[in-house]
Amino acid sequence: TPTPSPTPAPPRRTSPPPSPPAASSSPPRAAPTPSSTPPPPPPPPPPRRHRPRRGGGVAVPTYSPDPFADFRRSMQEMVEAREVHDVRESWDYLHELLMCYLSLNPKSTHKFIVGAFADLLVSLMTEKGRRETPFAAGGECEVSRQCV
Repeated sequence: TPTPSPTPAPPRRTSPPPSPPAASSSPPRAAPTPSSTPPPPPPPPPPRRHRPRRGGGVAVPTYSPDPFADFRRSMQEMVEAREVHDVRESWDYLHELLMCYLSLNPKSTHKFIVGAFADLLVSLMTEKGRRETPFAAGGECEVSRQCV
């Protein structure tokens, strides 16, 4: 019975592997840059039409001819939905409401937001005053610096 012959091994390499190309003796040249002015900053990214927010909602920028009234109305709706009547009892919620409006809106609207919030607080304190009538009984109105 014939035995299979072994497969011949590939020839061994006797020469060294090829070396990388030789470095030139002159240093690499840098691209010329004007030394009088620095390069201009990159342009800002284009504004996005819709900004994604937490919770899956999308903030849509809108134009308002009266941002104070719009923010005030919106805050009033939030307060009514939560049935807030007492500033002191609900201060944590009111503070969080203000912070949300400020964080979700551009800085250019903050003056309207703060004004609307202050107006909301005054109306809540006045409403409470009418219900409890502390002024008719000669009581004093105390306003915490926390609320102002």
